[in-house]
Amino acid sequence: MPRPARAPQWQSTPGLGRRRRIEGFDLSLLVAANAVVVVGLWWRQGGVGDMVDLAGTLTSLGRVTGLLGAYLALVELLLLARVPVVDRLGLHRAGAWHRWNGTACLALIVAHTAL
Repeated sequence: MPRPARAPQWQSTPGLGRRRRIEGFDLSLLVAANAVVVVGLWWRQGGVGDMVDLAGTLTSLGRVTGLLGAYLALVELLLLARVPVVDRLGLHRAGAWHRWNGTACLALIVAHTAL
C-alpha cells in the first residue's frame, strides 16, 4: 500500500505563510547589533567620560578594544563550532567570515595589549 504524500516542510498551516530562512545578512546584522551592545555597555560605564587626559583616554580605549576583542573571540568559537545555521551558509562563506573575524579579533587584542 503506498504511503500518503507529505507536504514539504516549509509549508505550514494555512494563513501562517512560509517560514523564512536565516541568511548571511541576518547573521552579520546580529553580530553587529551585539557589538553595538558591547560598546553601549562600555559607554554606559563611563567609557567616554574617562577620556579627560591621555592616561584616561588610553585606559578607556584599552577597555573597549578588550571588550570587542573578547566578543569577536566568542564569535570565532561559534564559527569553529559549525553551528547548523552557519553550516547552511556554506563552507566557503563561513571560512571567509572566520578569516576576517580572526584578523579583526587579533588586531583588537593586540591593540588592547598595547593600550
